[in-house]
Amino acid sequence: MLDGWHEFYMLLGTAAAALVALLFVATSIGIGLITIARGSPTHTYTSPIVFHYTYVLFVSLVALIPINTDWSLSATVGVSAAGAFLFHLCPCHEGHDA
Repeated sequence: MLDGWHEFYMLLGTAAAALVALLFVATSIGIGLITIARGSPTHTYTSPIVFHYTYVLFVSLVALIPINTDWSLSATVGVSAAGAFLFHLCPCHEGHDA
């Protein structure tokens, strides 16, 4: 099913992993600039970015598993998409007032 898409998912997963790593590097370099007043906006913007890049990396890795069947791939991606949707509905991951 995904034989022709192997390189696409490989490139997508590599790019997502590199962007997550760069985000952690940028946060590590700028950690001295983050004060209590700036902490909430920083958390508000970086948390969804890390979540979405990690999710793209996860879906790419799942798509590259060689023993996937059409059913197992669609079930895994569907369940993880439902979990991601529920995560976004949960107010527990939003920024806190300092």
